[in-house]
Amino acid sequence: ATIQCCKILLERLAPVRAKLKNPTWQDLIMTAYTDGLDLVASYMFSATDDGKPYIVYGVALCEVVVDILTGQYLNYYVPGPEDIPMDFRVELQKNVSNPLGVLRSKATGEPALCMGAVVYFALMNAINDARKDAGAPDDCTSSMTNLFTPMSIMKGSPNKLGGM
Repeated sequence: ATIQCCKILLERLAPVRAKLKNPTWQDLIMTAYTDGLDLVASYMFSATDDGKPYIVYGVALCEVVVDILTGQYLNYYVPGPEDIPMDFRVELQKNVSNPLGVLRSKATGEPALCMGAVVYFALMNAINDARKDAGAPDDCTSSMTNLFTPMSIMKGSPNKLGGM
């Protein structure tokens, strides 16, 4: 999809480039912008496109502890780089191409970004469990915002200060 967007933008910029005769990138973009050229492109890659699948797997884990009285919460993080043994040997393949990646890339950023949502759902589950334990309806979504601040957590919690 990224490559297709680049092709779309280059096609739109071609008349401006021809008009300017060998412009710098800054001159080309500024002229296109001044002329009102749409410099935003989007493309939806689908299974019907002639492409190869690029499958990425990921797992996210988050455990939270919520103080129902104060709305404060702590995240439990999975062991990270500081927990690696002193003698931990890894070999990376050298000069190996990835024919399925965009321009043979070997990494993606979206899965890790999307997996950050696990904290939101862990907090929602913790608050709903506390509400259920206190005999309150186990749906705190109506009394909370999507922004988890101590005040919004207290509001959704089953205590006299909050939602019960």
